[in-house]
Amino acid sequence: MPHNVPISNFLSSALASKHPPDVSTIMSRTCKRFGFLHATLYVMSRGRDGGTNNLFTTYSPEWVKYYFENDYSRLDPIMRRSLHSILPVNWCSVKPKTLAERRIVGESLEHGVGSTGLTAVQRLPSGGISVLTFTSDEQPQHWNRRVKEIAADTVYAACILTDSLRIGNECSALPQPLTSRECEVLQWAARGKSAWETGRILGISRRTVEFHIGNCCEKLNTVSKTQAISKALTQRVISL
Repeated sequence: MPHNVPISNFLSSALASKHPPDVSTIMSRTCKRFGFLHATLYVMSRGRDGGTNNLFTTYSPEWVKYYFENDYSRLDPIMRRSLHSILPVNWCSVKPKTLAERRIVGESLEHGVGSTGLTAVQRLPSGGISVLTFTSDEQPQHWNRRVKEIAADTVYAACILTDSLRIGNECSALPQPLTSRECEVLQWAARGKSAWETGRILGISRRTVEFHIGNCCEKLNTVSKTQAISKALTQRVISL
């Protein structure tokens, strides 16, 4: 598949449209357009009242939950290298050294994260950071050639996406809070329960569960249940 259009141009065009999609949707569309396995934007901002973390990803909710529950961001060799690098980090250049690092890499492969990737960290004026990652299952020799083509543009893409959050205020509180029932339904979905199973647990019909999931997606400005779960977890709307 040809990738002659820079990633940054693709993102700029999407965000400049009359009705721009939310960042989670853009992540999915970027993967489809450029043939990436996954795309993730993780923003850790700081402010007077502390800080907020926002995650927009195509990773599975199971991996996101497992990663943060085990505090892997502190041990992840890719994150550690990226936080100390000005340039984007090609995953092929990072060799796990400790048992913990090898375990993280192995478990990420089991969860379908991808064997190769590129991570770019942007330092924010507030003192926080944003981390943009694209992953792939391409062979290292092919991926290394591609990294040479997209590395600089990935840094610019991170700037565009992070700035869109500031302008669009996506990092603020939810404009429409979820009801207690919507939180219950989404929380059971995050634990891997189907609509039918959730209905049995809560004493409601499968159709009612699906109705609540639809409301959650609308309120969270996402296009799928998976994205809604990811956003609700990172904004601490629900917990596991």
